[in-house]
Amino acid sequence: MKLFLHEVLPDDVEKAIYVDTDAFFLTDPALLWEEFSHWRPEIAISIPYHPNMPHAGWLNASEICSCIMLLHLQKLRSIRLMDSSIYRGDRSGLYPPALSPPLFEALFGPPGPHGYQPDLGDQTFWWAVVSKRFDIFQPLPYDWEVSSCLLDMYLTGLGSDATTKEEEKNAMIHLDDTPFEGTVVLPKLVHLHVILQFPA
Repeated sequence: MKLFLHEVLPDDVEKAIYVDTDAFFLTDPALLWEEFSHWRPEIAISIPYHPNMPHAGWLNASEICSCIMLLHLQKLRSIRLMDSSIYRGDRSGLYPPALSPPLFEALFGPPGPHGYQPDLGDQTFWWAVVSKRFDIFQPLPYDWEVSSCLLDMYLTGLGSDATTKEEEKNAMIHLDDTPFEGTVVLPKLVHLHVILQFPA
């Protein structure tokens, strides 16, 4: 569904922010909206980007996190991100060829009988787009995507006001080889990334 937000929302909705329901803001969400003002004219997508976290089994889709995204819907409509039978049936010549078929095939190979079934779901599809069209992508700063899987910081900075910045830096192990290495990321949004386990 996330891949079709620009199709589902009315045409007069120019931009949108997507945030997973297990995330909460620690600051004014209007500050996140301001990120749009820092974009170059060609940018259409902003997602947290973790280039130091590749995972071959996930086709390296672990290098982004689609739990929070800034989307310029009008630009996604104009470049025609996703393919559809409606577009394919159009004979007006108003729509350019969709980006998705060649970008998906470049990452996944030809589709199987049931299409593509990637392990990370929509995130893998977004990675297919971002990794092949970096010109329309801008990384979202990490302070908008603080999660246990990214920064390993639960029970440290978030759990105790007495934690020192040096202790927080040591907990943020996934910042190595990124622009944020050696810094303390002060969260503006926290993604809980909760996995519930129930007894058998």
